[in-house]
Amino acid sequence: MDQNLIKLLSEQMTPQVVDKLSGVLGESKANTNKGVEAAIPGVMATLMQKGATQSGADDLVSMMGSLPSNIDVNNLGAVFGNKDKSKTLQNAGTGIVSSLLGRNQNKMFDFVAKASGMGKAKSGNLFGMLTPIAMMVLKNKASGSDGKLSAGGLSSLLSSQQGFL
Repeated sequence: MDQNLIKLLSEQMTPQVVDKLSGVLGESKANTNKGVEAAIPGVMATLMQKGATQSGADDLVSMMGSLPSNIDVNNLGAVFGNKDKSKTLQNAGTGIVSSLLGRNQNKMFDFVAKASGMGKAKSGNLFGMLTPIAMMVLKNKASGSDGKLSAGGLSSLLSSQQGFL
């Protein structure tokens, strides 16, 4: 049975993590929680679309190689509780989201803003922080027993998520 990575990411966003993330964003906890609920499937759909082709999967593997190494996706409370790590994550996400979505990023940010009650800029910041987190989780799950990540393995994992969207 395939593992539902959307559910896995959502479960990592505990009330304590969302509380710290809301502080980073300068947004209410309720709006941040709604934003997370809207953004996670959007992030996964974006990654699935990119990883659907060999060249797209190769691009994702390359992007994953440049993710910040000091972010512990198993302790997101500590990440969002640390101003420097939050900024590192946000900076990494800004470039990745721009590369993944291009001109369509405004549509995604508008969707998250409408679903959450957050402003578009804060929705973009949220999406930008969640995207590298999702990519780190994918990298961990798609890496083989030898610890190496292949485009084929990543593409296969991403395609297995179609039914969970």
